[in-house]
This record gives sequence, structure tokens and C-alpha cells, in this order.
Amino acid sequence: MWKNNYHGYSLLEICIVLLLIALVTTFGVSSVRFLNNFSVNAALHTIRATCKQLQQRAQSTQATQTLTVDQKNNCLRHDHGTIKLNNTIQINTLNDVLGPPGSPRNKITNAVTFKHNVITFYKNGSISGGTIYLTDNGNSYQYALSNSIGSVPTLQLYRWHDDAWHTIT
Repeated sequence: MWKNNYHGYSLLEICIVLLLIALVTTFGVSSVRFLNNFSVNAALHTIRATCKQLQQRAQSTQATQTLTVDQKNNCLRHDHGTIKLNNTIQINTLNDVLGPPGSPRNKITNAVTFKHNVITFYKNGSISGGTIYLTDNGNSYQYALSNSIGSVPTLQLYRWHDDAWHTIT
């Protein structure tokens, strides 16, 4: 009777384990990228909702309201609170992205184009013009909240994808 004295794993077992590790890693990385994209999108919607609330407050109280963008501390402040962006989001721009989103012509150099980094909400319902650009920490996604100067304020959300800005809802 012959006895097997080999200890260890066969080549087939090692290959199966490596394949499983590769699959888990692939799905894990795509999940993280999806979550980063979702986080930036959610933050942008939160900022827009706060802007609409401040616009309504300015009209109802007949007093100008402001939202200050603090790029250094990664937050936005107003008289009634602070929007602190999570650590996966930055008030920043990606390289070689053109702006403003409504008519992209020039490379974006500032992550905030509102005068003095302040969005002003006037008692007549108008809003100062400018754009805030958000990215994820992995620099994979670029989003923007923009308000064009005009008689009717329109806070528009955009996503940079395939070398062009696309509106989002």
C-alpha cells in the first residue's frame, strides 16, 4: 500500500483561490466607485435643496440670505447651519474640464465662481450667478451646481461625462 506523504495545496486549488480573490477585488472596486459617484451626486442635491430653502427664506423674510463656500474646510455655511461634505467629496475641479457647464469654452481654474465664494439670495427671489464644482477623492467624477444670471434663477445640476457636461435632475 502506497502512502501519500505530500502536504500542501494542489495547483488547481491555488488557481481557484486566486480566481476568487480576483473576482472579489473586481466587484469591490466597482462598488467603491459607484458609492463615490452616488456620494457626490447626493451632496450636490443637498446643496441645491439648501439653496432653494435660502431663496424662499430671503423672499419670505424680505432679508438677503447668503451661503458661503469654505473650500479649505470642505463645507458650506449659512446663518442657520453648515453643510459639511463627507471625506470622499471635495470642492474642486478635475484637470482639463471646460466650463462653465452652460457654455463650456475655457478650462476651469476655480472650484467656486460665485463672487467671494458666496452665493447671495435676494429678497426678490434672484440668486447671484456662479458655479460650484465638486469631485470625488479619486478624481473620477466631476459635478457642478450652476446658476446663470437672468431674470429667473435656475439652479442647474451637471455631470461631466465623455468630455461634455450633461444636465441631471
